[in-house]
Amino acid sequence: MGQSIGKAQDRFRHGHAVVIGASIAGLLAARVLAEHFERVTVVERDTLEDDAQARRGVPQGRHVHALLNAGERVMTDLFPDLVPTLLARGAASVRLGRDLRWHHFGCWKKPHDGHVTTISATRPFLEQEVRRRLRRLRNVAIVDNTVVTRYLADWERARLTGVCVRGRHADTLEDEVHADLVVDTGGRGSQTPQRLAELGYQKPEQSTFGIGYGYATRLYEPPHGARNWQTLYVIDTPPARRGGLIVPIEGNRWMVTLIGAHMDHPPGDDAGFLRFAKSLPVPDLHDMLAAARPISDIASFGFASSQRRHYERLARFPSGLIVMGDALCSFNPIFGQGMTVSALEAKLLKDCLQTLEARHTPNLEALTCNFRTQVARVVDTPWQLATGEDLRFPQTPGRRSLKVRFLHWYTARLHRASAESGFLTERFQRVMHMLAPPSSLFARDVLAEMLRASWQRQMPAPAEHREHCESEAHQH
Repeated sequence: MGQSIGKAQDRFRHGHAVVIGASIAGLLAARVLAEHFERVTVVERDTLEDDAQARRGVPQGRHVHALLNAGERVMTDLFPDLVPTLLARGAASVRLGRDLRWHHFGCWKKPHDGHVTTISATRPFLEQEVRRRLRRLRNVAIVDNTVVTRYLADWERARLTGVCVRGRHADTLEDEVHADLVVDTGGRGSQTPQRLAELGYQKPEQSTFGIGYGYATRLYEPPHGARNWQTLYVIDTPPARRGGLIVPIEGNRWMVTLIGAHMDHPPGDDAGFLRFAKSLPVPDLHDMLAAARPISDIASFGFASSQRRHYERLARFPSGLIVMGDALCSFNPIFGQGMTVSALEAKLLKDCLQTLEARHTPNLEALTCNFRTQVARVVDTPWQLATGEDLRFPQTPGRRSLKVRFLHWYTARLHRASAESGFLTERFQRVMHMLAPPSSLFARDVLAEMLRASWQRQMPAPAEHREHCESEAHQH
């Protein structure tokens, strides 16, 4: 099993914390816990290589990942040198206003001089850099090739007391690891619902949204020549189900992911990949691929449904257990929310711990209760945004309430008006990057700008303006 974790002797200001899973959620949780616990042990079933390799436990790791600006801010707070190191090692900083070309709802979003940026890099590269920093902490141990088999519990006190583990590749006896806190970041395949049932608790209710997304991703060497963008995003207007994006990654490469919903998946062969790109509503992405040189095989991935477990609704729940990341809520990856929501959950965990310590009441029962209640509010907004967009597709099962139908109508018009307004584009991007609440899209200045932009779109353009637009569209 490598590093032994079964004989813990040190005791904590708050004791020993065990984190299940070395995902982004698990690594960020461990960083927060290291500030408040004597020891933190991260248990990972995969082999964790020293280099930035996609691993089996993150099947979507070979595809485009987005670190939204709100998530970047949390990671910067936890690891101040992370972003400068990522950029120095080849990641790209994308200014959304000028470096992103985004075609949606039949129009290109208008460029603007906003200040929202995002870091563009591969998921394994980001994980590797976070993991390196975590391993520098003296009170954190990361143990790979190890599986958690069950939870240990104190029945009388209704709390977890640790986990049982064994080596993934060896037929060994279970090893008991005693802990004051267990944090499950084991992904959407989390076994916590079953383990709660084994301990006499109810399983949480689960919400699912079947979307049937499929992805195909390939790495490219960019073609020579000047471009007025770093990231290109082209997506069909529902009920059409296709999209694609080009993002810059470390090594001066492009990562290209093609997307199809409700089983309209991109093919995994060379000719089919290009045909799918050519079927998108504008030719820009296909033309770029035709000029670029592929430098990897095509990786495919399927995502059947978004999934959320409602632990906040359980009447009984053991203290000493926290659930985070995809183990709590697994979002449709097309919206790029997963890593950022995990970062916001880590921030909430930090806030909960600091609040208890400020009150001089380091009570893990209160920590468990407070986090479980408040994390539902962290998840609510991105869940509603993602599932609301999924309901645009008539194939998506679910009720279209009057509110949902109004939001579809309103946001479609907002998308189209953003072709004429950098202000609207920036406001929409701030909501996407979780820097502003969705309610900001209904502010008075947004409504006034939508009216102005809609009026401008309806006005016949002067001949010289039409020629300029046609020339600009051809360059894209």
